[in-house]
Amino acid sequence: MHKGKTLLDELDREERDKIKKERKFAIPDFRTGDVLKVTMIGSVSENKAKEFTGLCISKSTPKNLRARCKINMSLEQVNTTLDLPLYSPHIKNLEILKYGSNKLRKKLSYIPALDLPKA
Repeated sequence: MHKGKTLLDELDREERDKIKKERKFAIPDFRTGDVLKVTMIGSVSENKAKEFTGLCISKSTPKNLRARCKINMSLEQVNTTLDLPLYSPHIKNLEILKYGSNKLRKKLSYIPALDLPKA
């Protein structure tokens, strides 16, 4: 018999495996510092997709149903951070455009404060 957190972990693992089987793509093994391109469903009724490209500045709980990553990007000349749940049904595709410097850091919290230009 499972008790407490072990039972919840088992249920999360089953749900995550179910979502992985239903998806048409696999989440790549990315790190903080990589440039990611995310395609999300903007409107379900109109079936419009939006693409976001930016630098991954943090990644949390990677082997969990509640896995998230933060992407720093520029929208209309404004430095913006997108907090993205990786197992959301709104994500259509996630790909790595450019690998980072390969420095193993959990968070790159100084990046949004730099106020980087669009380029």
